[in-house]
Amino acid sequence: MLINRTAIEVINKLINSDYYDKIYPINTIHDAIYFICQDDPEVIKWLNDNLIEAMRWNDHPAIKSDDVPMEANLDIGKTWSKQFTLNNNASIEEINEVLNKVYDN
Repeated sequence: MLINRTAIEVINKLINSDYYDKIYPINTIHDAIYFICQDDPEVIKWLNDNLIEAMRWNDHPAIKSDDVPMEANLDIGKTWSKQFTLNNNASIEEINEVLNKVYDN
């Protein structure tokens, strides 16, 4: 349910953003949310920043914990078998470096 809650939060932000036509949620599986998006660094930055913020949510008393952080990383790639991980709150330069790895492989 936490993945669904996170996906809904990101989609609600997406609908009201300039990126509503550049990022598409496609699936949730177990502990992951999948999106298709343009390979534009600005688009990826928006998704990375907003997805990470939504994944860190743990305000409900049943799951709130200072000992067990709720963290996530955005992986990008052309296939599921070849993914590259972005740092949380990655800069445009860092995103470009990862995009270069995606297209070099």
